[in-house]
Amino acid sequence: MVPRWETGPDGMPFGDESHDTAGIVRPSETDLNMPQDTTQPRRIGKYAIDQEIGRGGMGVVYLANDMELGRRVALKVIPTRADQAPENFARLMSEARALARINHPNIPQVYGAGQTENYSFISREFVEGENLLDVLDHRGTLGIKTSIRIIRDVAYALASVHARRILHRDIKTENLILDQRGRVQIVDFGIAKDLKSKIRMTRNDCYVGTLEYCSPEQLLGEELSPRTDIYSLGVVLYELLTGSLPYTGSTSAQIYSRMMKYRHRRLRDIRPLVPRSVERFANRLLQLDEKRRISDSLKVVQAAQKILRRLSRRR
Repeated sequence: MVPRWETGPDGMPFGDESHDTAGIVRPSETDLNMPQDTTQPRRIGKYAIDQEIGRGGMGVVYLANDMELGRRVALKVIPTRADQAPENFARLMSEARALARINHPNIPQVYGAGQTENYSFISREFVEGENLLDVLDHRGTLGIKTSIRIIRDVAYALASVHARRILHRDIKTENLILDQRGRVQIVDFGIAKDLKSKIRMTRNDCYVGTLEYCSPEQLLGEELSPRTDIYSLGVVLYELLTGSLPYTGSTSAQIYSRMMKYRHRRLRDIRPLVPRSVERFANRLLQLDEKRRISDSLKVVQAAQKILRRLSRRR
């Protein structure tokens, strides 16, 4: 069982400020069909399978043991089907190559990728901790300073990703894990877009990510820039502070329609103790017009750090 950690990256307990607790609104399923094979393999190549630790639209993630090197890994697996095997393997290799170019303390290291007769897989560093969606399930919301610190650290990691012309495209609380040292880790680059790659996926390249976290331009299938990840980061901040999502719906068209017709509920209407500076910051991340959004991840880091200094002086 993955343990539940009660402190944030700053060592402070979650919910360190007094606040109202809002109910959790879980995101809908992804557009892709999740693998239906529920039989857990015992071994894949050199990896002995221990237990399933995650499941999503792009495959199943197992805790596994590398029998050659004697270390635990997170092994992302997609069953090999005759009609999808080349595309699935190409997508996993694209993810592995993208991750291999990134060296950052908030992004797990990739070890390799491969293919057997029955599976395509990618192995990476195993992060022991709990994803933020699960944290919210039992905490409701997080403390204001803790939330801003998480956003700052994720933005710092995204700056490294974007500098290599890679877009994550699926930033969400479920893909952010707090490790044993209280550091937030970005996982699952399964639909990351390498802007320098010439590989074209024929089946799922139009996949937009988890709908409620997608920017308007991502929902419309338009050309994307790093600002799409910044919008998703704004959704994460909103969720950490309120326990809910700014826009919900069962289809991309439904969510986009609600974006155009209605403004999301104000943060301070849900949680009055949120400072106005934090609400303004969230609104800048959640701008529907990408040109009005904060333009790059380093500027998000700077803005978050400025807010943290202000909050520290208020004590």
